Amino acid sequence: MFQEVPSVSFAEGLPKRPTIKQAADHHGLSEKTIRRYIAEGRLVAYRVGKRSIRVDRESLIRLATPLGGAA
Repeated sequence: MFQEVPSVSFAEGLPKRPTIKQAADHHGLSEKTIRRYIAEGRLVAYRVGKRSIRVDRESLIRLATPLGGAA
């Protein structure tokens, strides 16, 4: 009935704008998957300089938030 919100500890230790590698390691996903989520619009990311891409921490938290009810 109520939507669970990830605890603060989920994002603990994660920088405000983690790299793709940091985001992938934190979620247990591959860097390729994180890049695909960015391309699909499932994650918000920012280009910093010519080569560096940083992922928005809040979008990572939303990615981990369960949707709907439990089965």
